[in-house]
Amino acid sequence: MLRHIIILIFILSIAPVTFTENLSPKDIIEKRCSVCHSTNRVYDTKKSKTEWETTFDRMTNYGAKFGQDEREAVIKYLSEKNIPGDLQH
Repeated sequence: MLRHIIILIFILSIAPVTFTENLSPKDIIEKRCSVCHSTNRVYDTKKSKTEWETTFDRMTNYGAKFGQDEREAVIKYLSEKNIPGDLQH
C-alpha cells in the first residue's frame, strides 16, 4: 500500500498540472499583465485582434503565462474595447 502511495505521489509530482481559474478578462489582465507593467498600459493601447495576438505571442516568449482560454478571452476583450482605459476601469 505504501508503495502505491509513493508511486502516486511521484506521478503527480512530475505530471503537468494545469488548473484554469474561471477569471474574467479584466481579472486575467490584473493578475497576469500587471506582473510586468501597469494595467493602464494594457487598457490604453488600441490594437486589432491580430495585433493583440502578436503582442501575446511576444509576452509569452518573455515568460508570461496564459492558458489558451485566457489568451483568447483577453484578446477578444481588448480588441473589442472602444473606451479609453481610464474611463472604463
